[in-house]
Order: sequence, then structure tokens, then C-alpha cells
Amino acid sequence: LKADLIKNCEFLRKELDEKLTSQLMESATSLREELRENSQTLNGKISAIAERLKEVEENRPGSITPAMPTSGRDIPTFDGKSAWEEYLTLFETVAAVHEWSAKTRGSMLSMSLRGEALQVLRIIPMQERQNYDELVKHLEMRFGQQHMEPVYRSQLKNRIQRPNETLQEFEADVVRLVKCAYPTVPDDVYESLAIDRFLDGLREAETQQAVKLARPRTLNEALSQALEFEAVRQSVRGPARIRSVEGTTEEPRLPALEDIVQKVLDALRTEKREVRCWNCGGL
Repeated sequence: LKADLIKNCEFLRKELDEKLTSQLMESATSLREELRENSQTLNGKISAIAERLKEVEENRPGSITPAMPTSGRDIPTFDGKSAWEEYLTLFETVAAVHEWSAKTRGSMLSMSLRGEALQVLRIIPMQERQNYDELVKHLEMRFGQQHMEPVYRSQLKNRIQRPNETLQEFEADVVRLVKCAYPTVPDDVYESLAIDRFLDGLREAETQQAVKLARPRTLNEALSQALEFEAVRQSVRGPARIRSVEGTTEEPRLPALEDIVQKVLDALRTEKREVRCWNCGGL
């Protein structure tokens, strides 16, 4: 009898354990599903609240929103005749001031095109005509200077000072051509290229030789020395005086080039040596 009781107890304990385990697993599964559903519901509510807050913030009086131009006059236009890089810099400045998004920039850039530049839109698919990056890429391919470097290098090689062109105007155009022809060179190489082209392109041979003898280290020095030489040369020569002697004319003898160069170099050295104090006037 005792053995039967023990056996029955063991059977009941085992059956009870199995039922408890089964119930616990069912409860855990049910709880897990309920938690998942609650989590999804909660995430949905959080997203809805976030969207609502965004709408309220955008519609709140006094809130800062990306500005749109009030008229077409606010958008700089591009017709393909001006420098693309300069226009792009101006356009991006306006876009930054108005805080335009990428999509708005694409729309405004499309609206700004005129003339030859407007034809670029024909080769761009309709769905990409408001894509700012695609527009910029196509416009750079058509009007960008990076594809014109060989042309600019040829122009730079053949550039000489034109008649009636001032030294300052010639120097400014040399700078422009060097930047367009060699946009990625280091500053020291750029300076050397600009100096060489400026000196080789000077119209007056005497000025060219004099400045080369002075060995300028920068383009600004070369321009300054050329201006100094021209001024000294004019002052040394003075107005032409013609004297009639028995039916013949005689012009005053011009000073030798070496004398003029020496005067320029002496003047430049004096300017560098005599640096005076602005307050007391002392050296």
C-alpha cells in the first residue's frame, strides 16, 4: 500500500509539473505577443506625436522656415556667357541666405537658366530636372572651366600686352588666365607662372629687361617694379626737344638702358632701406 501511495504521488507530481510548465509557456507566449502589440502601438503613437509637433512648429507664428524668393528678380540668372564658377558661387550664396533645401535649390537653378544654358534642360530627364546635383553636373560639363584648361593655356602662352593696355590691366588678365589654365597648382608654382608670363608679355622691351634684371619674387613686385621703371623712364626722358641747326633736326640723346635700370634699382633699395616711424618720423 505504501509503495502504491508513493507511486501515485510521483505520478501526480509529474503531471502537475507538466501542467504548470505548459501553462507557464502559454502565459509567456501570450505575454510576449501582448508586449509586441503594445510596443507597435506605442511606436505608432510616438511617430504620430512627432509628426504633429513638426506641423505645429512649422505653422507656429514667428517660426523660422526656409525663405523663398518673393519674385524672379531674387534669383541670379545664368545664360552660359558669363563664367559658370562665378555664377555658381553667387547662386549658392543666395541659397544659403534663403536656407533652401536641396530640392528647392534644384528648382531655383532650373528657373534661373536662360539662353544657351536653358538648352541643357533638354538632355536631362524630367524627373531629374529638380535634382540639384544632376543639374550642376550637366552645367559644369557644358560651361565649366575644367574642360577649357587647354584653351586657357594656349591663350596664356600667346598673351602679350596690347597697345594702350595699362600694366595693371595686363597683370590682372595674366592672373585670370593662370588661374583658369592651372587651377590646381600650388601657390609657389602659380606665382612663378604668373611672373614669367607677365614679364615675357610686356610690350616695352626696355621695361621687360629692366624688371627681369630686378628679379621680382612675386607678381606684385613685378608689377610695382614695372610701374616704377616706366615712371623713371618718362621722367628721365622728359618732353622731346627738337632743335633746328642749318635745316637739320636733332633729338636729345636718350640715357642708356643700364642707367635707367640702375636708377630704378637705387630707388627701390632706398624705399626698402628708409623705413620711417609713422609717429616720430625716425628711421
